[in-house]
Amino acid sequence: MFANHPLHSSHKALLNYQLPPPPYAWTQDWEEITMPVALPLPSSTSKTDINILFSPQTLTVHVQNCASPRYTAAQLWGSIAPGSSFWTWDAHGAHAYGLLTLHLEKQHAGTRWPHVFDLTTSSSREPEVAETLDPLELYTIRESLKKYTAELREGGGAATVTVMRAVRPIPYCFPSDFRLVL
Repeated sequence: MFANHPLHSSHKALLNYQLPPPPYAWTQDWEEITMPVALPLPSSTSKTDINILFSPQTLTVHVQNCASPRYTAAQLWGSIAPGSSFWTWDAHGAHAYGLLTLHLEKQHAGTRWPHVFDLTTSSSREPEVAETLDPLELYTIRESLKKYTAELREGGGAATVTVMRAVRPIPYCFPSDFRLVL
């Protein structure tokens, strides 16, 4: 009955709409202090087509004959150690896409980055890409947070939220012959 209705067809288009995949995937590690950034490229890409420059605050990635990815002095969220950072290229043989992986060594060990790129700089046009968490790491994070929520679930302890109400006397001026009758 509604198959030819304009809203029905636009609704179907919305249901079939898919967001484009993010331009890269990334994860980080506390112990190794490396942050691999994975970029898919056509497998026909040669190592000589890849030009990468690491600096303490920026990253430049240019790949000849490839429109994407292209990062020119993109401001990083934190500082890296350029001399310890490196990249690898795995063409995957007969597959359509290979994988360019950047290993950015953080300057400050133990710092957790919310993003690869600094999204607050006016020159930043980089999209926000959420970190891909390893399921084991996600489990470890959840377990470490349980101590903060266990007492709330059990109804006691220092984590109990207490709502206190500040009660102040309200100054009323009543006549001297005022009586409250209940």
